Amino acid sequence: MGDGSSAGLTCGRCAGNADVHQENLGLIYRFVYSNIGNREEAEDITSDIFLKVLRGVDTERGPLSMQKWVFRVARTTLADYWRAHYRKGGWSTSSLDE
Repeated sequence: MGDGSSAGLTCGRCAGNADVHQENLGLIYRFVYSNIGNREEAEDITSDIFLKVLRGVDTERGPLSMQKWVFRVARTTLADYWRAHYRKGGWSTSSLDE
């Protein structure tokens, strides 16, 4: 676990779905970053997305492919982020004025 790899995942469900994380991490991070524009927040949100994916990986998704489902989780998480950000008064047009 100290080597920085994902070898710390020991449960069967986690180990069986490590490839889902590896295959989609870069895509999801870029998607989140393009919507947020802040590296630290994009990393946090990407982590939240994969925690949600891990928790829900055994749920029925119908005909959705795994990647489509992961992106659906990402879109929903981003919508939640912006909704909360807007409610906190974090919406600003100052960057548009520059």
